[in-house]
Parts: sequence; C-alpha cells; structure tokens
Amino acid sequence: MGQLKNIQSMLDNYKPTFVSGLFNILHPGHRRFLDFAASKSSHLIVGVFSDAAAGDSAYMPEEVRIAAVKGYLKSAEVILLDGDLKSTLIKLKPRLVVKGPEYKNRENIEKIVGEWGGEIIFSAGNEKTGANIQVSTKDFQVPWELPEIKNFLKRRKISKASLINIVGKFKDTNVLTIGDIILDIYQYCRPLGMSKEDPTIVVQPIREEKFLGGAGIVAAHARALNAQSRIISVVGKDQNNRITSNFLSEYGVENSILFDASRKTTIKTRIKCEGKTLLRFSDLVEVNLSNEKILDVITEVKKYIDETDLIMLSDFNYGILPPGLVKELTSLKKSKKLLMTADSQSSSQYGDISRFKKMDLITPTEHEARIALNDKESGIVSIAYNLIKQSKAKNLFITLGEDGVLIQDGKNIDNANSIDRLPALAKVCRDNSGAGDSMLTAASIALANGADIWHAAFLGAVISGLQVSTIGNQPISSDKIIEAICACGY
Repeated sequence: MGQLKNIQSMLDNYKPTFVSGLFNILHPGHRRFLDFAASKSSHLIVGVFSDAAAGDSAYMPEEVRIAAVKGYLKSAEVILLDGDLKSTLIKLKPRLVVKGPEYKNRENIEKIVGEWGGEIIFSAGNEKTGANIQVSTKDFQVPWELPEIKNFLKRRKISKASLINIVGKFKDTNVLTIGDIILDIYQYCRPLGMSKEDPTIVVQPIREEKFLGGAGIVAAHARALNAQSRIISVVGKDQNNRITSNFLSEYGVENSILFDASRKTTIKTRIKCEGKTLLRFSDLVEVNLSNEKILDVITEVKKYIDETDLIMLSDFNYGILPPGLVKELTSLKKSKKLLMTADSQSSSQYGDISRFKKMDLITPTEHEARIALNDKESGIVSIAYNLIKQSKAKNLFITLGEDGVLIQDGKNIDNANSIDRLPALAKVCRDNSGAGDSMLTAASIALANGADIWHAAFLGAVISGLQVSTIGNQPISSDKIIEAICACGY
C-alpha cells in the first residue's frame, strides 16, 4: 500500500501546475509567486496573456514579457494565451492552479479544474529577507550591463546626462531633517570559543568604532550631497550627545539640538566577529516627547521654515516624532507648500509608516509596509497599492533587500505603468546598515529639484549601493555618485 501511495505521489508531481498573468514587469512579487507555483510540481505551465487578449493592460510587448518569464524560470513551460482561458484549462487539465490572494473572494474561471479533481490555491509566495547577500571588499560599480537596468533606463527615459544634471542641482537645496539622532557603535571581537560552564560564545574585544546614525546620518548625507543641511532633534544630557554633536560639526551639518533630562542619547551597539554580527543591543528611552518639548521643536522648525525646500522625517519610533508633532509638521507642510518625505523604521520595534499622511515620498521596507497594513498575505504589488491609498502618499518605495526596490508612482495608481522595480545595484554587500537612510536622502533631494520618481529612485539606488559597500554609516558625497554614474557602461 505504501508503494502505491508513493507511485501516486510521483504521478501527481508530473501533472501540471498552471499560473497565468500579464507579467508586464517581472517584479519581486511575480518571482515569489512563480517560485511558490514551481515548488508545487515538477511541471509548471505559465500562461502569458497576448497583447490582443490583454488590451490596454499590457504596456510591454508580449515577446518581452514571455522572454522575462522564460529567463527567470528556465524549467517552466511558457505559453501564449491568445484565446479563451477556459478552453486552455480544459485542454491542459492542470492538477493545480495558483492565483494571488487578492483573487480569493472573486469569481474565478479556473474553478473549472474541479471537474477533473484539480484545485485552486491562493498564495503570494514567501517574503524574502535578503539574508544571502554576499560579503566582499570590492568597490561598488553600477551594473549597467544588466538587462534589467538597461530596460529600466530605457523605459523611464533616464540617461547619465539627466542623472548628473539632477545631482548638480543639489547644491541649491536647503534641507531640514527631524528625527532620532543615534550613536552607532561597532565592537569588533576575536572568537575564543564556547564556555564550558554554559552554552555561551566567548569573545575578546579588539577595537571599537563609532558612527553617526539615525536622523543624524540622513542630515550628514544631505550635506555631503552639497545641500545646505540642518537637523532638529532631542537628546539626553550626557556624554554621548557631545559625541554625536562632534560628528555633526565634522560633517558640516547645522544643528538645533534640544536637551531633555528625562531622555538619553540613543546608542545601538553591534558585536561583530570575523565579519559577522553576533549580537545587537540598544540603550534608549522609548517615551514620547512631552507637549512642552513638541512646542520647542515646532518653534525651532518655524525659525528656518521660510528658507527650507525640503523636510525629511527620520523616525525610529523612540518618541522623537510623536503623533502630535507629526500633525503640526504636516500642517506646516500644507501651509508653506513644502516637500516632505518620511521613513519610519520598525526592524526591532513597532512603527506605522502610514501615520505620515500626504508625504511626497515614504520609503518603508516590505516588513514595515506589511506592519502598517496588518497584512502578511497579499502580494507585494497589492501591498504597495493599499499602502499608498492608506497613507495618501504621492510616491512610495518599498525596499526589498537583495530584491532591490519596488517603486509606486502615486499620481495614477490604477495605471499598470505607475509601478516598476529596480534590482539592487550592489553585487556585494559589506554592511547593509544605513542603506535606507541614504536612499531616502538622495531620492528626496532629487524630488525637491524637480526630478520624476524614476530618476529619484535610480539615484537613491546608486547611493544605497555605495552605502552597503562601506562599513558603518558614512556620508556619501555627490562626487561619489557622479563617479559611479560616469563609470564605464550604459
């Protein structure tokens, strides 16, 4: 009996699994969906709707869309769906049809598979964490030769000259950053072994490095990009605030630092051993600013508001940007017609990026976007669509680690051409801390200088690639960006 079950299982595995779609741009959501479908059978059939069948929904030619799917899933059978989907299903008789979770409560033609014992399952695939990025000491170079990069540049009418022109305008920008200043400490150690008394790794400290983090490095990036940069924040009355103030002075950032005796300057320490992070610990206070401190911050903002072109909110959810302050800042944005962008980090703490309403750009990670929507199931494109509607943002980046960045133009979110993807530009990664901070800064300043969201995203991807090629948060200069853009290639 067991042998018969094994034979039946093998036969089922050879029966086809079927998926279908437009696949205008093969973004990470498609890849996860296709990976999941491929895991269900050794024979996956992918149906790509033809230009005629898709109508206005297809803005990439069918041959390009088919080639993209074939290039990603070489083992799959890719067919052109030129006629009736129902007829195709009757002919193929798939054992399984996989559809995205957004179709779960709709009427599905594919239910016909039940007539021959097949079934439909709904899944977006699995979220990736980007844990398998390589570590290397190679210098960063934009991979101009990648077809995905070439196609993105062509699709969005981007040239080296247009990118360099935008970077050249950065010097005319006055930027105000508001958020949590953090001191990052890297404690490098040598491994000694495992303790005999308890299951504990024993290391010996070798050296320590300190870096400016949080909103501080966002402001430092802005200054390194030739913008005039000022930061407003609240810190504790302690030795560490002097260290962060020295960093700000060294990087040429003007500061309006307010002190609060009830707080401490946030410190994040990484214990690193042989290129790996063994442990992180944070020394901080997670309490919202008092109403009195909120008024102090607003007073500082109003001192500089008339000369400001861009406000960046860098939130780590430690209480520096409580709801009352965000509400006041949003009102100022409206009355002064300012550009305002926001990032709200939720890697080890709870946050909600969607509370920053009507921003010109928000830049959550996928994890942060899903937290804001309380949605672990939907595909990444649906997540982008729903988050931009909930937050009322003009533009959205969802950063995806090794999968790059998903870009959503909020002006016409129902148009399929309003969403696109850039792959990660760094082939290797030395340290992924600060990648989002640098992307937020460069993209925001680009938008403040009239760039469209596609140029802003590409410049954000370039500076992010430069950042992850560096150990620790280091301000990236406009010269470095131009150097990367001018390197051989496209």
